[in-house]
Amino acid sequence: MWGWKSDYIKVLRAELDIDKTERIPAFWVAVWLYRHKDWPDRTNSSSIVKFFLKEFRINTGEQEELFRVVVPDITPDFLVPAPFSDDELMRVEIGQPPDATPEEGGTLKYLEMRGIGPMHRLEFNPAERLSVITGDNGLGKTFILECAWWSLTGHWAER
Repeated sequence: MWGWKSDYIKVLRAELDIDKTERIPAFWVAVWLYRHKDWPDRTNSSSIVKFFLKEFRINTGEQEELFRVVVPDITPDFLVPAPFSDDELMRVEIGQPPDATPEEGGTLKYLEMRGIGPMHRLEFNPAERLSVITGDNGLGKTFILECAWWSLTGHWAER
C-alpha cells in the first residue's frame, strides 16, 4: 500500500504529474467533504481550508507538494443556510470531461419514472441476473426498455 510508505508524498505527486493536473484545490475538496457540516455564521473560505488541513493533519510538506491552499476569491455568501442533499447534487449537470471515454458495462439496479405516459409513477427493480417483462401489446414494455437504455447510455435507442 503506497499510502503508508515513507515517500508517499512523492508517489502522490507523481500520480498528479501523470494526470497533468495541478495541486489539489484544498478549498473545493473541503467544501465537498464538509457539505453537511453546520458552519457558524462567521465562517469564511480561509477558515474552511484551515479546518480541513487541521482535521486531516496535513503537514507543511504535504501542503506544498499536493495541495493548492490559496483560497479562491469568492463572495462571502457562498454558504447557504440549508445544505444541498446528495440527490440535489447528483442532478447538477456538469457534463463529462472532454477527454473522458464512454463508460461501458453498466448494470441497471433501479429505474423510476414519474409523469411519463398514463401512469403517475413507475418503479422498476430488475433482478440481479434476469428480469422478465410480460403483458399485452401497447402497455409499455418496450418503453420501459427504451427508458432503461436511455438511463444507461444517455441516448435513445432509435437515434
